[in-house]
Amino acid sequence: MNADGSNLRPLFSFSPVRHVANPTWSPDGTQLAFEAWELSNSSYVYVMNADGSGAHSLRNTAGGWSPAWSPDGSQLAFGRRDELGHSDIWLINPDGSGATNLTQGNGAFAMTPAWAPDGSRLVFEGRILDSNGGHLFVINRDGTGLQQLDNGGDEAVPVSGPTWRRRP
Repeated sequence: MNADGSNLRPLFSFSPVRHVANPTWSPDGTQLAFEAWELSNSSYVYVMNADGSGAHSLRNTAGGWSPAWSPDGSQLAFGRRDELGHSDIWLINPDGSGATNLTQGNGAFAMTPAWAPDGSRLVFEGRILDSNGGHLFVINRDGTGLQQLDNGGDEAVPVSGPTWRRRP
């Protein structure tokens, strides 16, 4: 699309993808990561070049959604559902290697990760097992230091898509 909104065109269109969501630019602007829902009704994390070429799903991301690039572009964090409906925060390299489960089943539902500006930690929304409310958590990039940021109560907290920002 041109800056004035003209020449709008899809970046890609192919089977087995039904729809895409949550696109995010790589820090250098050369690639996009996004979740794609396939005809099998499974979601995967996809990566493609900014011009729409080279779109491909990353292996080991079945059930994945809401990808977020690390500030240095070396990894993607994403939420990933398992067959029981629980989800965790995972890291993966943009080439599909090195898939690592950061939260290791510590929550019933973990999603929408966002990186700290220095890339050392992630913030995400989640729900503790047997809890009704949504909560904010941080975890170190290496999977240590999981910490709940809010008051720990069972009330529903309106949490959606947390982000980091530097203090002015």
